[in-house]
Amino acid sequence: MRQEPVFLLVLGFLTCLKTGESLTCYTCKESFNKWFYYSTVCENEVTRDNSSLSSCGASARYCSIERTTVNGIVTNFERACADTCYWGCKISGLGVTKEICTSCCPQDGCNHGLGASAGLAPPRLVLTLASLCAILQPLLQSI
Repeated sequence: MRQEPVFLLVLGFLTCLKTGESLTCYTCKESFNKWFYYSTVCENEVTRDNSSLSSCGASARYCSIERTTVNGIVTNFERACADTCYWGCKISGLGVTKEICTSCCPQDGCNHGLGASAGLAPPRLVLTLASLCAILQPLLQSI
């Protein structure tokens, strides 16, 4: 039995592993419970300098952005390290609508930008729908 394919497979796997380095993410938190400040450093200008780029713990696999709105007004905004990823928005409330939108990514410093909102779909959903359209298009044209 030839050992070359096994060796190449193991070598390929090992090159994908990070070598003892922890993930680095932008970390900051803004609370607008009393006053809303447009264009805060945490929300809009985090990449201007790398002062808020922090090394994450060993269990962190993602960088995240979480935006909380109440009746459409931003009340909290946070960039952080995360162990798990829950992409999308959770809406709750009766009369007062609270929406918590989260986006996450697995690369160093990738949690820049404004993050998820109710109008944005997660990449997996977009890819699934695009694939479904590509498969169904020839079938629909033949009808």
